[in-house]
Order: sequence, then structure tokens, then C-alpha cells
Amino acid sequence: MIWRLDRVSQRTFFWYDTTIDLTKPKKAKKTFRNPIIQAKEMQLEMEYHNLTKAQLARKLGISRARVTQMQNLLKLPCELLQEIRSMGDC
Repeated sequence: MIWRLDRVSQRTFFWYDTTIDLTKPKKAKKTFRNPIIQAKEMQLEMEYHNLTKAQLARKLGISRARVTQMQNLLKLPCELLQEIRSMGDC
């Protein structure tokens, strides 16, 4: 270990080990789900487990309003749904 002394203020000093990397780790790149595919998965889960929107929201850790918004996406015209779905997922 190699220790280094830095002066932080007039009366404060900071000792640290120079062999330890103090830089912040890089954050992972965010990935975004296709909302149509995600909404369809929510709908299938609600049907399979016989859940209400509130129960599904609690299970997923999101608001009931968000579940409703996602379900409303499935009411879009078929052509638009196909175009969005064709963009892929993740």
C-alpha cells in the first residue's frame, strides 16, 4: 500500500491508499423494451394468473395507471401495432 496525503481545507487532511481506484464504476447502458410487446406480456400474465390491473401493478412494482396505459396501447390500429412490434425488443 502506498499512502498519500491531500489537504482538503486549511485544517483537514485526507489520507488515502493510491493502489485503490477511487473512480466511480461505469453505469450499464440502459435498454428499452418495446412497449407493445411489453403490454402483450402484461395482458397474457393477467389472463394466465387471473389478475386484476391492481394486482399486476403490485406484482410488477408499478402503478395501476401505468398498467392501464400499457393495456390501452393494444387498442391502437392493427397497422400501427404491427409497425411498432416490427421494431423489435431490447
